[in-house]
Amino acid sequence: MKQGPRKTIRLPGYDYSRPGAYFVTICTIGREPLFWREVPVVGQGLCPCLSSAGTIAREELEQLPIRFPSVVIEQYVIMSDHIHLLLTLRQGQSPCPTLGDVVGAYKSIVTKGINRLYGTPGTKIFQRRYYEHVIRNEEDFLSTWQYIQSNPARWREKYREP
Repeated sequence: MKQGPRKTIRLPGYDYSRPGAYFVTICTIGREPLFWREVPVVGQGLCPCLSSAGTIAREELEQLPIRFPSVVIEQYVIMSDHIHLLLTLRQGQSPCPTLGDVVGAYKSIVTKGINRLYGTPGTKIFQRRYYEHVIRNEEDFLSTWQYIQSNPARWREKYREP
């Protein structure tokens, strides 16, 4: 059985509009494998590639720094049923958006795009909450970067037949 991201309680008193790096995981409702489709590749069997919904999710991630000039997308990966994102909030935009503002806007825009694509207005795509972790130092940043980068390979090892 697949497990979702760990539930976290927001840090009491922490200002989530504060400049810094954050690791975010956003999951689809019911862990629905919405963002990938598997395609046959000669000599490799079935391999994942982005579905139309996954393409919308990627394009909107790449638009976040345009919508929020204080946001820098450091690293991300779109998996079949979740998205891992390492982002930095920089100082400069006033008022600074909170991490919740950024994630909420992203989820809303992607949901509308996917619903428009499939003709399913009002259908929820994402779980209500998301996992977040405040990056505390360079070592934490680098280990999070590596975790995101290696996530597809870990998925192949866990869910694929040899």
